[in-house]
Amino acid sequence: ILGYFINYKQLIFTADQKNYKITILQNGIILFKVIIQVICLLYTSHGYYLWITWEAIFAIINSKLLMIKIKKDYPWLITKINKGKYLLKNYQWIIKKTKQIFSHTFGSFVLNQTDTILVFVVLNLNAVTAFTNYTMIMNKISGLITSLFSNSYATVGDLIVENEKHKIISVFWEWMSLRHLIAFVFSFTLFQMT
Repeated sequence: ILGYFINYKQLIFTADQKNYKITILQNGIILFKVIIQVICLLYTSHGYYLWITWEAIFAIINSKLLMIKIKKDYPWLITKINKGKYLLKNYQWIIKKTKQIFSHTFGSFVLNQTDTILVFVVLNLNAVTAFTNYTMIMNKISGLITSLFSNSYATVGDLIVENEKHKIISVFWEWMSLRHLIAFVFSFTLFQMT
């Protein structure tokens, strides 16, 4: 939920091709959080409660550090609720698009979270563990590929600004071919491993 209300400003780093700054910050926070959580699980009797507590604490810390980083790099970026209400009258399509994004995000959450429950109901806990591990590995691979390709977003934006349709289509198909090649290699590897 913090992403909707606080962390949305991090998109300016992506638009400015400086996403690496927040990636370093967030990965450092995640690493530190996981170390603390594992220590809590191993050495305390209330490890699971502490796990959830640290998850909430580090979400707040991450948001605060992100806001500090944004204020440092983009001091001109100031959001005010009363300005937002004024601009909303001129750009009402933003609310429509935000509702669409929210519904898709909620649908994705339901899709990605209910399958574990269904596997448990139909099969057993061992199957849930195997399924969760497989899903986690696939999500990490997908995240790696997404982070590799996210650097190309600005290039595509520059091409669109140049308005050379032939060049845009050429680069689009090159990227699509590369994505399909990577998907084939991972799929074939996964098929051979199972």
